[in-house]
Amino acid sequence: MLDYEKSGDDLGLRSERAQMKWAYLMSITDGKAAGGGLARRHFRDSPRQPDDAIDDVLSELDDVTGANWDRIWKSGA
Repeated sequence: MLDYEKSGDDLGLRSERAQMKWAYLMSITDGKAAGGGLARRHFRDSPRQPDDAIDDVLSELDDVTGANWDRIWKSGA
């Protein structure tokens, strides 16, 4: 879990709430959410503070997967 917290710190996440959401996202993607720079670009380009931008990330993921969050696990994220 400390790796998830460090990667959240690197993105600018400060609140426990945001860190919890980031840890959840990292756990369901087997740590791949931090790879490839996609998450970093999202947080860098967002006009919102990182602690608020994490909500956008999860909302976008929900929009993409709809009611099929299980696809994340099946596809290996």
